[in-house]
Amino acid sequence: MKQKRREIKNKKSRKDSGHICFSVFLFFYKITSVIGFHNHILMVLSF
Repeated sequence: MKQKRREIKNKKSRKDSGHICFSVFLFFYKITSVIGFHNHILMVLSF
């Protein structure tokens, strides 16, 4: 019984770390999209 409980705990922690990685990826994606948006505005203004 104890071994089974430990396996469930390991699965949960693995899922949490994957969720953290996903949120970090989304965070960087938002930053890069915002930077790209600003670059696009600068290009339009320079024309």
